[in-house]
Amino acid sequence: MEEVEMLADHFLHQNTEDALRVIDMGLQQHPNHQDLMLGRIKILADRGNLNEAMHLLNLLINQECYEVQLVKIELLTKFNRIEEAKKIALNILAQPQEEPELTYLDISDIFRDCEQFETSLFILEHREKTNALSVDMLFEKAYCLEQIGNYQDAILTYQAIIAVDSYIGEAWFNLGQVYYTLQEYKDALHAYTMCVTIKEDDTIAWIQKGHTHFFLKEIDNAYTCYMRCIKTYKDKWELYIFIAECFALKQDYENAILYYKESIRQNLDNHRAHIGLATCEIEMGNYPTATKLLNEAIKICPDAYEAWFYLGEIESRQQNIEQAITFYQKAHTLNDADVIVAMTLGNTYANKRDYEQAIPYYHKASEHADVLQRTEALMFLATCYFYINNHDMALYYIEKAMKEDAGSLSLFYALCPEGMEKLSEIIEKTNNKTTN
Repeated sequence: MEEVEMLADHFLHQNTEDALRVIDMGLQQHPNHQDLMLGRIKILADRGNLNEAMHLLNLLINQECYEVQLVKIELLTKFNRIEEAKKIALNILAQPQEEPELTYLDISDIFRDCEQFETSLFILEHREKTNALSVDMLFEKAYCLEQIGNYQDAILTYQAIIAVDSYIGEAWFNLGQVYYTLQEYKDALHAYTMCVTIKEDDTIAWIQKGHTHFFLKEIDNAYTCYMRCIKTYKDKWELYIFIAECFALKQDYENAILYYKESIRQNLDNHRAHIGLATCEIEMGNYPTATKLLNEAIKICPDAYEAWFYLGEIESRQQNIEQAITFYQKAHTLNDADVIVAMTLGNTYANKRDYEQAIPYYHKASEHADVLQRTEALMFLATCYFYINNHDMALYYIEKAMKEDAGSLSLFYALCPEGMEKLSEIIEKTNNKTTN
């Protein structure tokens, strides 16, 4: 019987069909074997047959068994009966445990795997009320905090792990990832540097360190990090894109083109390298070549909004404005959260003095932009409203922009010199109010 259980467990992690066959074979010989029944129930639950799984679970004789209770928590969670699942969990935790930490982790993992991150945190915090969390539990807590977007507490949690043991590379890496997500690149760089100091052969950490240098415009350092991974990074075609981007940012288009072409050679269905190569050709004025590359990228990935955007750039540079707008709008439809695409559409309409059409795109850009870009979008909105004679709205967006950056008024005057004459007195009052 033990051999059947081991065989079923082996297949359970690889092929559920084979696992189910082995379990059913075992159940034919031992119809009421609880571990085999639990294995069958887990497979049914994973396949979405929740009602059948719950029915079989309720047929088990030993309902108070720890493993049965855990499976019941999982099924109730998948039924979205969270309060019932929590009640069973708290009943388990109220009982004396030989290894309480493992029990808390077992239960927390169930809620986490079902993407009930708040409930997983509730379980961990229940433990934290009476005992300091172990490193494993702190990792669990930090992960759940990240999943619900509570990045500041996730940072504090990773820092707590590092305070326990500053040589845990995974904690430094994860901390770097949180800072990277928040675009706090200097802090991210420090964390990745600590990670690769602890574990020099951590290729992914070196790649992330390279990305961070890239966003900090430290291109030579980024290039060094990427080149360090040439022998160890599995997807060479992707690494060549990163290296090509370094050369492109330095306007060394010849070397950028070499690496983009090598990336394509290693992966023909690689739309990103096609787009990158096209941008180099655009900068060199080779518009027909660039257009061909972008159309190839679209064939590979029709939803590659960047390809549509750069087709718009080609048309715009050749003064084919209406065709450029068509391509820009296609890019915006595919990804309306991209600030550059939205701002470009707004600017294109504004340059045509079609301010009404520009306004929605500046609005969209302001929703997704960082502080610097948002201030710019708000001042462009103010300009548009001024030119359609809605001065109240123009003043509203000027004031909004100045709350974020008091020095942004110069941008409005550069965009809209007429506004300086007509609104200067009111703007000056707003400026004084903001400064005070």
